[in-house]
Amino acid sequence: YFGHKDAAAKARAAREEAYRQEWSGRKGEVRELFQQFDVNGDGSIEPGEVENALSEVKNFFGYSLEKAGYPEWVPKEEVDASALFAQLDGDSDGRVLWEEFWTCVSAWMDSNFDQAEAIRHKEEERQRARERAA
Repeated sequence: YFGHKDAAAKARAAREEAYRQEWSGRKGEVRELFQQFDVNGDGSIEPGEVENALSEVKNFFGYSLEKAGYPEWVPKEEVDASALFAQLDGDSDGRVLWEEFWTCVSAWMDSNFDQAEAIRHKEEERQRARERAA
């Protein structure tokens, strides 16, 4: 009896430790960010919640509601809330679930992604192509 009870307690402690390790650090921080975006707490993020979050964060991986700070040639529709939502909504079903958010944001964190920089890089490539063609 005591052997079984001890084994169950050890198994529970191992599960609790695994949970703590999974949700501490970066994944836990991204989960908190997801919860900040998910204002209504329904477990998914809708387009309006992304716009609301950008109004508070100001800049999220190069996405922003404000055009200030971007060169004139940067199209606002490539850096606004709808563009961010389109990137986060991996399956294009009109809502962003935790798994989609984690997949996208963790990849951006790994690669130091910044949408404004990506647009700048594309524009530089276009400019080089125009120069080669001339």
